[in-house]
Amino acid sequence: AAATADRRFFIPIAAGLVILAIAYIAGSALLWPLGIVAVAGAAGLVAIAIARRRLSREHLRAHVSPGLFIYVAGLFVMVRAVEQAGITGAFVGAATSHVDSAASAVVSGLLGEAALCNVVNNLPGLLVFLSGAQSGGIAPALRVPFVLGALAGADLGPNLTPVGALSTMLWLVIVRRHGVEVSTWDFLRIGAFVAPLSILAAGILIALSFR
Repeated sequence: AAATADRRFFIPIAAGLVILAIAYIAGSALLWPLGIVAVAGAAGLVAIAIARRRLSREHLRAHVSPGLFIYVAGLFVMVRAVEQAGITGAFVGAATSHVDSAASAVVSGLLGEAALCNVVNNLPGLLVFLSGAQSGGIAPALRVPFVLGALAGADLGPNLTPVGALSTMLWLVIVRRHGVEVSTWDFLRIGAFVAPLSILAAGILIALSFR
């Protein structure tokens, strides 16, 4: 009976996740606001959990970390303040002062974002670079390779430290609540090997695409 109940809950949740993944891809292609897609998907999954009586206050208290959401919200407020102060354009301009080709723009965006995301998290870090690029921090002809490099840096840079990406922080919370202790040192030790290699490979491939 328990297995049947779990199956009745698992199938609609799995179907909902597949639909959400497709909606993300379609939304990205059609330039929809992905925040709306995420909220709608989350609401649908919550509705399934409520209908199957698998959601409770105890469940939420055990698996939702309010402090983490406050931390991320604070980062976005900080980035917005920096953007309105006109600092992002100057920051990107300084980071790209020696950029004179598409390849060097890729490297500048990749390494700069990889470093920044381990300081302020990859989401607000990428917003800084995108805002700076749009406000004239880099020449229009080099903007695309710079942004592509920054996007790769936002994905690969967080592999270095556990605070580089929100997804990493969430997974660490989940695995620790399940009794698997992953220390900061363990993450850094593996990240110091994985991150530089993946960043180097991405930089070479993206730079070659502009030759």
